[in-house]
Amino acid sequence: MAANGNQTQDYCHRGHRLAGENRKPQTTGSRCRACECALSHAHNQRVRNGIILTPSQVTEYADWKFSTLRVKPVPA
Repeated sequence: MAANGNQTQDYCHRGHRLAGENRKPQTTGSRCRACECALSHAHNQRVRNGIILTPSQVTEYADWKFSTLRVKPVPA
């Protein structure tokens, strides 16, 4: 096993494929760009507008963001 087991993962905990534009180049912290954007969006909504997003709303936003990124399809 690699020193950091997360380097071998193909999917994030929300099920987004870690490839193409969705893979972050850093080795620490979150590597799923869609989930990172969703958490940043939730934080901004809370701080700037006083709106607290539910976990399902954060997941919905992450799924939408993932759909806008170019990710290579899974080989058959």
